[in-house]
Amino acid sequence: GTTNLVHALDPACRLINFSTDVVFAGDAAPYKEEDPPAPRHEYGRCKVSAEARAETHANQVTVRTSLIFGLRIPDRGLEGFQQRLAAGETLTLFNNQWRNPIWADALAHACLELLNLPYRGLLHVAGAEAVDRASYSQALLAHWGIAAPDQIQIGADQTGQYPLDTRLDISQAQRLLKTPLPGFFDVLARHNPSPK
Repeated sequence: GTTNLVHALDPACRLINFSTDVVFAGDAAPYKEEDPPAPRHEYGRCKVSAEARAETHANQVTVRTSLIFGLRIPDRGLEGFQQRLAAGETLTLFNNQWRNPIWADALAHACLELLNLPYRGLLHVAGAEAVDRASYSQALLAHWGIAAPDQIQIGADQTGQYPLDTRLDISQAQRLLKTPLPGFFDVLARHNPSPK
């Protein structure tokens, strides 16, 4: 894991460690880098632990990000949705979970830029637009021509298992980086019409 990687690296080697917005509880967004983590589930707790281990490396930056989407091929989550819809299942999409989806290309360019910057520590790198999970999933399904409106229900997550609002404050990244961090719907608008 992260501990073994840190031990194996030369101290001068640049380390970019990836973390997540779900290190936060979701009740005090938007979150800045200095806000204390309070994960609600095991994945978030594991990421907080990995952040602490990465911090012991002299030349590291931990990139906290959000939902990552690409437009070349559907990701595993969308493929899973497509399979369930094809099997006749009904999907429930939550409209009260808020994230900052980031285009994979923008995240990759931001990380390449960070390789050559002296910045050290935590940095929130996510999309400029807050989007609820239902709108996010519906837009990507439409982009890929996966249409089954009668099999999709919109509702609120009331389980309490997941943070509801993990929007990240990305102002520090916007000041530091030349790489644009566009919003989700801006990216989709620039890359439609979608493939069928």
